[in-house]
Amino acid sequence: MMERLYFDSLIQWKNKKNRKPLIFKGARQVGKTYLLKEFGTHHFEKYHYFNFEKDPSLRAIFEKSLDPEKIIKALSIFKNINIDTKKDLIIFDEIQTCPLALTSLKYFCEDLPHSYICSAGSLLGLYSEEPSFPVGKVEFLNLYPMNFKEFLMALSQQHLLDEYMSMPSSYLHELLWQNFKLYLFIGGLPEAVKSYKDTKDLSLISQIQENLINGYISDMAKHCGKENAMFLQRLWQTSAEKIGQNCSEKFKFKGVFPGKKTYKDFAGPIDWLTKAGLIHIIPIVDQIQYPLSLAKKENAFKIFNFDIGILNHLKGISAHELNNYDFSHKGFIVENYFYQEIQTKNFNFHQQKFYCFQSGESEIEFIYENEGQLTAIEIKAGKNTKAKSLKLFLEKHPKAKGIRFSQKLAATNIDQSIKFNRIWDRPLFLI
Repeated sequence: MMERLYFDSLIQWKNKKNRKPLIFKGARQVGKTYLLKEFGTHHFEKYHYFNFEKDPSLRAIFEKSLDPEKIIKALSIFKNINIDTKKDLIIFDEIQTCPLALTSLKYFCEDLPHSYICSAGSLLGLYSEEPSFPVGKVEFLNLYPMNFKEFLMALSQQHLLDEYMSMPSSYLHELLWQNFKLYLFIGGLPEAVKSYKDTKDLSLISQIQENLINGYISDMAKHCGKENAMFLQRLWQTSAEKIGQNCSEKFKFKGVFPGKKTYKDFAGPIDWLTKAGLIHIIPIVDQIQYPLSLAKKENAFKIFNFDIGILNHLKGISAHELNNYDFSHKGFIVENYFYQEIQTKNFNFHQQKFYCFQSGESEIEFIYENEGQLTAIEIKAGKNTKAKSLKLFLEKHPKAKGIRFSQKLAATNIDQSIKFNRIWDRPLFLI
């Protein structure tokens, strides 16, 4: 078993009195099915698994009736099993391929509120207009690639992090930094992590990543046709290539695809890749006003990849290069890592939009506003933490706080409760 931090959220969902059916969202191959099956194995007497893509004949059950009692009875007959809705976990996988099953969640919520219904699906297809989506009748949990802590847990190295949190040392710092560079190459997709866990063979990772990429490209063709898939594939590939070429500039459309050069040409495909969970869009602002959304422009943004391992594969960066190259010249990698990492946290960051800030000579990798508190986040790939932009930003915005992540060793016990100084310094692997 590869432990995921999401188990806590699933257990909280199970114990809710006003529980609604749960939809587990996420890009393909981030581990949705595996996690739900492990949840069923360890936290229920029984679980019952139904895959609408693997077994299309299941769809006929929902065509006959959307009444939950009739559905449960039909599913029991279909698999020759007894389903106890008060005790058993019911998993609907690839639910986006059966829109009526998606609609049925509304009636499970209303008529069988005690039932434990979890569904999983790729982000594509979950929001089709027909049949109607069960708005307000379901809960969501987004699953992302494994973060660095989960990566350490998979490799039985979490104790390094625990010890470092209580008493930082140069020895532990170096061990964690080596694991961190390893994570940047492997990424957080469970298949790649498991392969390394089982074999310790880095030469297998690139082939796994290539296969995963080909699978995502096949999905593009499946959902939007061959011609549109070529456009999407080129945009996805180019967005990865452009990360790091002009770190301080917004994404440029010119040269991505023949005959297309404006934001309007790319708005649809960018939205598609975002909904598929393959990219993240971070708006760029050049002034501070509240809320920050007032300062953003539709066509000014950076694009980050959903998985750092896939990004480095698309860019052709090898494990050897990551391990030996002067890391300070690859700041774009840790910027992408930061945003990927922050997505997985159970903070309220999803309530506040992250932005990049660029104005004159001042560039801040990420800023966000939380209940009126503005925080500027500086990402340094190496040990040099001279931060002219951060200093200028904080001088101009005296109420703002600063966080600076770098390769440097933490100086104090990190478990102590923290009251921000003006700038809080921490190692990158503690994001």
